[in-house]
Amino acid sequence: MNRVGTQKLVGEVRDYVLETVIRPYFDLHRKRGSNLVRIEGSEWRHLIATTAGSEGVFLVWNGLGGGWDFTGEVYNTCAEEAERAGLKPFYHVFAGLYLYQTENVRFYMFDLAHGVLGTVQL
Repeated sequence: MNRVGTQKLVGEVRDYVLETVIRPYFDLHRKRGSNLVRIEGSEWRHLIATTAGSEGVFLVWNGLGGGWDFTGEVYNTCAEEAERAGLKPFYHVFAGLYLYQTENVRFYMFDLAHGVLGTVQL
């Protein structure tokens, strides 16, 4: 698959996950209904939405054969994206494994085949 095809696939999967897994999860756990705003643009590697409280929602998935674990390197990328977007330094992260742990992350264990499997919060 060429680079354009890969980028298109990653974009489609991000949209699918946001609309079928993440948004319904947030809606279910919020009393006032949906408060997510989708983030558009290819300049965002992991940032896919923001909450009404200016917190970032991140999906760690790097395409077919790519990593999807939350590591220190991924944390730094999320922090840079959040700063560029003017967001608070508290992140909702959907990823495979929680390999880098910090107090300002609410981690949601995620598997593309099964959706949100659980939430880990320190």
